[in-house]
Amino acid sequence: MQRIVSEFGTMFLKCFGDSNSCRRQYPTVIEELCRHFSYADLKKSTKSFDRSRLIGHGRFGSELYKSCLQHNGASDYTVAVRRFQNHCVEQFKSEVELLCQLRHPNIVSLIGFCNDEYEKIVVYEYMSNGSLNRHLRGEDTEALPWKKRVEICIGI
Repeated sequence: MQRIVSEFGTMFLKCFGDSNSCRRQYPTVIEELCRHFSYADLKKSTKSFDRSRLIGHGRFGSELYKSCLQHNGASDYTVAVRRFQNHCVEQFKSEVELLCQLRHPNIVSLIGFCNDEYEKIVVYEYMSNGSLNRHLRGEDTEALPWKKRVEICIGI
């Protein structure tokens, strides 16, 4: 398992290291598992990161926006767009690497990312009921009971 993770990490670094490496002919594992968005597309979908679309703040000072993207040029679907601060490159890389490998109903799905020279952005599926963290702390409703918390942990 360690060898697989190590090889995956190497492929990940190739994609996120040299800016030209993501444009090579043969895609890396990361590029195959999730979509690469342009900064221009994400800026447009968030209306230039309009404050009215801000739905929260993440770790490391990141901001989370609600946005809509088109799928195959047809229907819109709602996503959450997390914009990292410039000094959080390692956190951005870790987030993409981890979520590209995980697929589980109790974990938010990674849709894609933007690795622009000056912008690091992650695109997630939108969770209409809010984050698990908010439910654990009881911010919007009553905090989750311990039995449900254990079920979630076992599921993950």
